[in-house]
Amino acid sequence: MSGFVQLADSYFEKVVELTKEYVSTPSVSREEKELAGKILSFLNENGIDSFVDDVGNVIGVLKNGDGPTLVFNGHMDTVPPTPEWKKDPYKPTIEEDRLYGLASSDMKGSLAGMVVALLALKEVKSRWRGRVVLTAVVNEEGGTEEPENIRGTYYLCKEGYLSENKADYAVVGEGSVWNREVVGVRIGHNGKLRFVLKVNGIATHSSRPETGINAIYRAIDFINALREMWVASAEIEIPHVSPPMKFKPPLAATIIEAGKKINQVPSECTVYFDRRIVYGEDIEDIRRRIWDLVEEINEAHKRVYAAFLSETGYELHAEVEEYGMNRPAYMLPLDDPKGRRLFDAAIKVVGEATGVKNPPIVYGTGYTDAELLYTMSGIPTILIGAGEMAHCPDEYVNLNRLREAFRSYVGLALELLARQ
Repeated sequence: MSGFVQLADSYFEKVVELTKEYVSTPSVSREEKELAGKILSFLNENGIDSFVDDVGNVIGVLKNGDGPTLVFNGHMDTVPPTPEWKKDPYKPTIEEDRLYGLASSDMKGSLAGMVVALLALKEVKSRWRGRVVLTAVVNEEGGTEEPENIRGTYYLCKEGYLSENKADYAVVGEGSVWNREVVGVRIGHNGKLRFVLKVNGIATHSSRPETGINAIYRAIDFINALREMWVASAEIEIPHVSPPMKFKPPLAATIIEAGKKINQVPSECTVYFDRRIVYGEDIEDIRRRIWDLVEEINEAHKRVYAAFLSETGYELHAEVEEYGMNRPAYMLPLDDPKGRRLFDAAIKVVGEATGVKNPPIVYGTGYTDAELLYTMSGIPTILIGAGEMAHCPDEYVNLNRLREAFRSYVGLALELLARQ
């Protein structure tokens, strides 16, 4: 058994203890202050220099001479619990090898592992040199670039700690579990393009719908056309992963808002869409195609209703605008020497941590802060985490997977920052 595995296992009970403490501390997006205080106190009490920045991120820095810098990045915030929970989302319980509780999987278990990794590394300073930086961030689940709701990692990269302190490598603790069997090495993930479509109509009494234009019916044409665009799209093969993976680019209409009264044909309809960008797609090209399609359908509607519009003097509009923070897909830069070094180290360490000779190399459909760390700050980033479920009732983290992820954090730091 590798030395780092033995070291990590000696601290694992503390990881479980902190996971339970973090789960029992509510921290829905923009309400992370109490959890941030607990993480800050724990780090300071254990001799790790730490502080809270202007947006609420907790930064912990373990220095040990001159050498490379490795960042551990994990988010403190959660989505709200849904009514379908059968267990108490804030009362962590362990049944067999599962620790249940809100955000246990996404991603308080892995965050606890990153916090405790600093303690383990502090014990063996003779084996490494450089800096290990913990960034426990706010607002990952709902953040944008807007100051009142800024994403914690975005702030770190734009004008915070990571914009001033260049790092060499980063690990994001989002889930990398393969097939619910073993922790893998996640090297990339989808981007996202969220947008809102607003179409108008002409209101009238619902007993005479022919005397108006129903905005809902107009919106249905746009929804169907966008859905057909998705249905017709081809699967995209993801490079570098093993086993092989293909994804059809996801598109979903998620929210529809229209109508004010049961007896009135609505004059407005708003539809929200979530289009995920698969690695290999150009987000600007996708944006242009969607915008062009919306314009094309609106012009077709104008022709259909030409006589009515001419008689009444009304106009038909279809506006499409972006919603929230939209970003491209991410892939670990394997042609960059540091990216390749990070990849090789992760394969080696995760293999030893899991006992799997060739650990899975995976790609995720969900967006993560790894893209921001690389695109904004130039830090090659990999994803390793115990999560295998998110945003669902009775969420749990498998303790075997949590142990594998925690071992990997300790081992990766020792591998990347090893004294020569």
